[in-house]
Amino acid sequence: MLSSQRLGDVMSNLLNIVNEVQNRIRHNNLVNWYPPTTKVVNNFTYYARDLYPRVVEFWKAGLTHNYRMFDGANQSGKTSGAGYEVACHVTGLYPPDWPGKKLIGPSKWWVAGETNSDVKEIMQDRFIGPVDDYGTGLIPYKCLDFTSMTNTEKADTFIRTIRVKHFDQDGNQDGMSVVTFKSYKESRKSFQGLPRNIWLDEEPPLEILSECMARTTADESFMLIITFTPLQGWSPMLSNWLPGGWQTSGPIKINGEPSTSKYLVIQTVDDVPHITEKKKAVMYENYHPHVRDARLKGIPSLGSGAIYPIPKTEWTIVDREIPKHFRKLYGLDVGYNWTAAVWFAINPETGEAWIYSSYQKGETEPIGHAEVIRSRGLWIPGAIDSAANGRGQDGGESLINQYRALGLIVSNADKSVEAGIYSVWTGLRSGMIKVFASQIELITEIENYHRDEKGKIVKANDHRADALRYAWMTKQIARQEKPPGAVGRIDPRFQNQFGR
Repeated sequence: MLSSQRLGDVMSNLLNIVNEVQNRIRHNNLVNWYPPTTKVVNNFTYYARDLYPRVVEFWKAGLTHNYRMFDGANQSGKTSGAGYEVACHVTGLYPPDWPGKKLIGPSKWWVAGETNSDVKEIMQDRFIGPVDDYGTGLIPYKCLDFTSMTNTEKADTFIRTIRVKHFDQDGNQDGMSVVTFKSYKESRKSFQGLPRNIWLDEEPPLEILSECMARTTADESFMLIITFTPLQGWSPMLSNWLPGGWQTSGPIKINGEPSTSKYLVIQTVDDVPHITEKKKAVMYENYHPHVRDARLKGIPSLGSGAIYPIPKTEWTIVDREIPKHFRKLYGLDVGYNWTAAVWFAINPETGEAWIYSSYQKGETEPIGHAEVIRSRGLWIPGAIDSAANGRGQDGGESLINQYRALGLIVSNADKSVEAGIYSVWTGLRSGMIKVFASQIELITEIENYHRDEKGKIVKANDHRADALRYAWMTKQIARQEKPPGAVGRIDPRFQNQFGR
């Protein structure tokens, strides 16, 4: 029988062994993620790799595409998926059945996010663990070169650079990878430098994206990956990445053809096992409607910022003569403070529309607006704001009837706001809507048309933009010129006012 002293020594040794085993598990967390079968380690569930098909698709795309974008719902695991891949690259510790690209030897990386705080709290913690427990992140403890991590005892430390021991396929150390952390708050110039691999977490400004793409073009072994939730809507960055508009997962479509260098993966809350139906319901209830699709499905939100973030060089053209066979119409946004109209000429063979004229004036009665509109062509039909069905400015008959009495051919416009905005965006982006360069006021309005931080359209200086949308959404009423007198007859009570 063991003495109490001996028993105490045995228990102490067993406790030390248990602690050592636990530390080895905690300090080699890379082997736990995306296992062949689901397992629980230290009360945390690591789901099987096959349950994350979009993550696996993202990894596989690295074999053929150097530029990859992982557009994911909030909390869906896009950052973990990309972080796991980068950890494999910088350590060389790939799983035996790794489905993606493998880098030969040590590599250099920039890892960047929106702010230093975001990078520290999300990406650094994911890689190396929290300040008081380094080595418990995706990069194993044995791979960290602590001499390259200065002032790491401070809770608010933003580590600029870490060196990581890299191992070859036989398990022998063959050098040091270098990971440099950056934020988008730094200047564009700070993203200039020698070629390297880059991971951008959350949406970067367009100028930083451009610099980062330039860093990865020197050699096909370099890669650029982006993980983000599209909360900024159709930003300039997203428009640059997806020139053909929104699409499903796969190679980016450029002029209708699949890109050989750029790939998009979209991951929703329905694509991952760790978000339960109960949690989805809570998320749905608590997300504001204007960002719900972005946060749950990875679909660009209405967001804040420009509504039509497309360079005007893509949708403006030099003024030109309009062929006789083109069909015409106008959109009319009515109101006492401001009334605006925008005229379209549409090629009946191709559907391409030219915006060749626009008008806006405030504090004017319908008869004044009608005179201007009539001068553009009495035969041209108009799509009028359906608010004109209400009482007129003087409380009398409806505005739409007043305009009809003044000889205008007007129909109720399709006022679908979001569908209309998307349709106009598609038209501008695809080249189906062109604006004559002389229409400076309209061009300026299109460029400045935007949403606030809550996703609401800023209702200021948007009357021409509304008239444009009415016309485009109701373009089926467009017609060719008719013989004089066949259309647009004026109510006799207004004849003298128009000099008839």
